Amino acid sequence: MFTYHLTSHLTYTPSNSTTIAFIKRAATLDPLSPLATQVHILNLFGGDETPYESLHAVVSNGVKPWFDAFVGARGGGKDGDNKMGACVILSFYHMAVSVSSIAKT
Repeated sequence: MFTYHLTSHLTYTPSNSTTIAFIKRAATLDPLSPLATQVHILNLFGGDETPYESLHAVVSNGVKPWFDAFVGARGGGKDGDNKMGACVILSFYHMAVSVSSIAKT
């Protein structure tokens, strides 16, 4: 059986099976604008995955391909655009390894 909690801030407990974040672009919603342009919905997974593994999956399988498509649509973009996604993914990997090694000590 699942229990659902709706909060105004993100929380984490080891028993989380998933976390869904509703991210607003502005402080208040504008009733004259479409909701899709004002709110992002992000599934942060859960279960056996650590937050680092979930974040890595979101960035490498969602944000990076989306950014790469944007850069490709611009005809290659600026110098360094193509390297940004790989750099961010590598940073998350290093962060996860560092936290993992600290937790084991």
